Amino acid sequence: MVIPSSVHELILIDSELVSEEIIEHLNEIITSVNKEVVSQEDFLDNRYFVMERNDEGYAFASELANVS
Repeated sequence: MVIPSSVHELILIDSELVSEEIIEHLNEIITSVNKEVVSQEDFLDNRYFVMERNDEGYAFASELANVS
């Protein structure tokens, strides 16, 4: 799971370590933190993403909630 914290950093979390309750509200949490802490010029996104390993290495997948 990739959380875009700012243009200066990303937060990587093993999605198996995040509870279902948190996953359901993760984009809301990211939006709230971005609004309160991250400056507009450092803002990246209000969505989390999932990286999946493939034959070439790693690639971004869709949001975890939409991955089957």
